[in-house]
Amino acid sequence: MSKSQNPSKPTARKGGRKPILSVPLVAAALVRERGNVAAVAREFKVARSSVAELIEAHADLRRVVRDAREAMKDEAEDSLCKAVRKGEAWAVCFFLKTQAKDRGYIERQEIEQSEPVQLHIVKKVVRVADRDAGDPPSPGAK
Repeated sequence: MSKSQNPSKPTARKGGRKPILSVPLVAAALVRERGNVAAVAREFKVARSSVAELIEAHADLRRVVRDAREAMKDEAEDSLCKAVRKGEAWAVCFFLKTQAKDRGYIERQEIEQSEPVQLHIVKKVVRVADRDAGDPPSPGAK
């Protein structure tokens, strides 16, 4: 079968070596797999690192991955909104804890600090024998 007959599969290399990954084929697979690099690697029967290196080397592929993952975030947000509208307790709770902190829906107190904080740590070493005996620390002990 020639490359033109099946554009979803890369051309096999001579000598039985692994197929060549091409940018257009990997881009199409990334869209199909919604940015899942491991799934793309499985599809082409190559190591995940091979696909990751190709992505790193090509700005177009990085853009495809970013766009695919953004689309997945949109789908997840849509599913969450549907669950909130249905009154699903877990979804309402999650939404309020993450999006309504300004209305007091928080699990822990969060403090925003605009300036750097300086901590002064004081190290005090007490000899265990002196402490257990109730004796004052011996001279020279820190």
